[in-house]
Amino acid sequence: NINVTFIFFNILVMVFLTTLVVKYDADLVYVVPLCILPLILKTFFDARLGLFVHVLTVLILVFVVPNSFEYIFLQIVAGIVTILTVSQLYKPLYFRGADHIDLYPRVFRLPYYP
Repeated sequence: NINVTFIFFNILVMVFLTTLVVKYDADLVYVVPLCILPLILKTFFDARLGLFVHVLTVLILVFVVPNSFEYIFLQIVAGIVTILTVSQLYKPLYFRGADHIDLYPRVFRLPYYP
């Protein structure tokens, strides 16, 4: 199934990236953008699946990173905050015509009057 493959691929990319960073310098482990994982999964699937896969990935990475208690606490809290704060991720852009995309109302939250 392509959906399961997509989820496993994202988990493997995050684990591989974090492992590379830990081998290079363990102090830079918080630089890895692990909160992108729940955003991507919330976009294509559901917020519950995004949170579950994020927690699963963090639990896998606990065996790799130093100071694992601090890492697990910070990453799980960051994942929960990421999922709860981003609410309009799946909505399309504003289209005025066939060749014009209007990003101005979405970015600045201004009323849109065509």
